[in-house]
This record gives sequence, structure tokens and C-alpha cells, in this order.
Amino acid sequence: EAVLLASEAEGFVQSLQSLELTRIGDPQWQRQHQYIEKLNMQAVLSVAKQQDEFVPEFVVNHGKLETLMHDLLVTEVWKEKIFPLMISNSDFKPQVTFPIYLVLYHEATVLNLLETLSFHSDVVESLGEVALDLIDYCHRKLVKLTQSGSMLEDGLLSVRSKTNSGLSGENETGDSARSSLSELEQQRRSLEFELALKCVTVSSNLLTNSKSLSLSALTRALNVHDYPLLFASLIELRPWKLRHPSTGQCYQYVDNGWQTVDQAEFNSGIVKLEGCVWLALYEMLTNSECQRKYEMTNYRKNFLLKLRSHLHETVLDQLSFLVPLRQGLEHMALLEPAPYKKELLLEQLPEVRAAILDKYQGKWPDIARIQMGTVFNISAADFKSQAALWSDTYNLDVLEAMLAEPPKCGACGAPAVKRCSRCQNEWYCRRECQVGHWTKHKPACDLMLVVPENKPNAGAIVEEVKSD
Repeated sequence: EAVLLASEAEGFVQSLQSLELTRIGDPQWQRQHQYIEKLNMQAVLSVAKQQDEFVPEFVVNHGKLETLMHDLLVTEVWKEKIFPLMISNSDFKPQVTFPIYLVLYHEATVLNLLETLSFHSDVVESLGEVALDLIDYCHRKLVKLTQSGSMLEDGLLSVRSKTNSGLSGENETGDSARSSLSELEQQRRSLEFELALKCVTVSSNLLTNSKSLSLSALTRALNVHDYPLLFASLIELRPWKLRHPSTGQCYQYVDNGWQTVDQAEFNSGIVKLEGCVWLALYEMLTNSECQRKYEMTNYRKNFLLKLRSHLHETVLDQLSFLVPLRQGLEHMALLEPAPYKKELLLEQLPEVRAAILDKYQGKWPDIARIQMGTVFNISAADFKSQAALWSDTYNLDVLEAMLAEPPKCGACGAPAVKRCSRCQNEWYCRRECQVGHWTKHKPACDLMLVVPENKPNAGAIVEEVKSD
């Protein structure tokens, strides 16, 4: 049982290229997105089924870690520089906004694959100096989680996920198209929050494999970006748990989605993300090599000592490996920070993102103008002809059948027993959840059904998607 055979996965890995920012959205980029999406699915499936994890092996053996990092960072730069120019252009009224959403979603796909890969120490070691770019990328995302005002707003957007027009395959004109672009911005913010939560796991994987990190990468993580204090801030803020300011409903982020929980679970339950942060803190504060490289100042010491209030019996009972960390913090409180011995080291800087920014500096408006007139301005008829590709890529039917755990409700995250009768892809626990989730699910549901008429056994064609 597999999404990809080993031979197929190796072929996909070998075909990966460092595509230019100007290629985003074109047919070659779409094909590479499909490859990465399926590699990601297979990597997740291999872990879930405890099967041979051949995807990480192929990525390392064929030297594609830097390619994946380039793909991740070029997408991030596109979101920062090109996407705002598109949605602010009043003359840009695309009939179909799904291709734009696909670019926003692509960043999550690549990051999810890197999350799975970075669990392996040999992958972390193979990153080499590219780890500098990944550490910087995660730092940019995680800092946003510490900005509590915007964090709550974006987190609630992620919980609600009511912005569904970014997935639209409908033939839109005029104000409706502009409205869809506005909703795409909200979708971007929602995805950005979830990307930041994903970076918690990625950076934790890197830091718990600190022995495999390059010397420059570890030094940058500890002393330039101060990951110990950053992670301590995350323990204080708990961005993986949110309380709605109006309703008081409690949510926590589990298995890449938000679940409603009761007050007791909200207060004392530890989710996987929190465990990852504690594990990384344990590594950074108890590992002798990290201790030697981390410049402990009085400010840092006093900030880290706040962690003691979170290491109470409820936490220690669930995460017993933290007992030595608690003891170490008590010992730290009694001592003055030891003098820091700076090593003679030429600081290496991350190069991938810097090279992308340098190459296209001053060209952003021209790139946006060209893409608004081509790859992101396709007709509904063209979208219809491409839909089979996306339907095949995002058909999770087979993957769900292979996974051992039961399906979960697309609305509330509870165990699900019923499918959407139209697309057969989304699951629900009860009718109320399906009805309440319909406005979000409808565009994706439509996408599953929009297929070329000449495809054998293709099924229905959604009426909303009209030819020119």
C-alpha cells in the first residue's frame, strides 16, 4: 500500500529543480508542485504505517535538500513581494483564483515535507550550510507567534477558516473577483499562522539533532536568533491553544488541525507541539556543546528561569524527561552566569533567500504585471481542462484508506463516520458539522468534480464552472 512506489518516488525526486520565481504558476511549476505533494503524502504515510521511509533517503542521495529549500524560500519571497501587488491592483479581476491559492498552499506542502525529513539526523547533517536558511526561515515565522495581538487574530482566522473563495473554481467577474482576492489575503494569514506552528516542529527537529547541525548553524540558532529565549516565550504564550474572546470556546492544535476541548484539557493537556518545544529546550539547556556555545547573560538567565513555573507536577508526570531540566534550572538560579569564551569563528550567513532577493530587486512590479496577465489570469475553460490534474493530486481517498487511524470530521476534528456525498473526500461526524462546513468545503468539493468531459468515468461536471 503506497501513494508512490519507490521507483516512482525516486523519479520524482530526481526531477526536482530550483525553479525561478518567474516560473511560479506555469506548467512546469504545477508539475513540480504535484511531485512534491505526492512525495509529501508518501513520506507521511511511511511514518504512519511504520514502513520503509525511502523518500528521505532519495532526497539525501540525490542532493535535493537545497532544491527544496530554494523552492520554499522562493515561494515565501513571492508571497511577500508579488502577492500584495496582485491583490492591491484594482484592475486585476481573475475569473479563477484557485491557481493563486495553490501558490500560497505550496509553501505549506514543501514545509510539511521538510518537517518529515528533518526528523532524521542524517537529513539534518546533509543540510550543511543550507540549515542556516532553514533556521532563519523558522525564526521569521516563530517571531510572529510571539506577537500576541496579531497572533490571536490570525489564529482565530485559522480556526474559523471561513475564507473559501481562495479555492474557487467558479467563473467570477467584477466585484466578486475582487472579493475573492480580498478573501485570499485572509486565507494567506490563516495559512501563515499554521506555517508558524509547523515551524515549531521543524526547528525542534533541527535543535534536538544539534550534533548533526553544522557549527555555524548551531551558533546562529543559539546566539543570533536566541532560540532558547524564543522557545521559552512560546511556552509562555502557548499559541497552539486559543480561546475565542467572545464565546469562550477553547481550541487546541492537534494533527494539523484545530479541535474543540473542554476547560480541563485546555488548562492541563499537553499537545505534540508543546512537547516538541520542551524537547528542544531540554536539548539546548542540558547538552554540554550547546551550553558551551550559548552566551548566558543575566537577562537570558532570568528569562529562562520563568520556565520553572511551567515545570509543575502535571507537566513532569506527562513529560518525565524534563525532570533533569527542572533540576538544572534550580541550579542555574543559584549561580552567576559563567564568563563567555568567544571562539574565533568566521560567521557564515544564509545565502539562498539573499540570492533570490538580490536577483529580482526592483523587478517585482514587472513580474507581477506579467503573471497577472498570464498564469494567474486563466479562463474558467482553461481551469476546467486542468482540473483532472488537481483532482488526481488531491484525491485523498487512497491515502485515507491506507492510514491506520480513523478519519476525522473536517469541521470539529471528532471521529467521523460519514463522507460528503458529492466528492467522497471530506468526512463528517454529524449532519450539523457538514452543513456548517459547507461554505468552506464547497470550492474544494467542486474541484474534485470538475474534470474534462473526455476523461473515462470522470463523473459530473460542476455547473458553476462555465466555459467562455
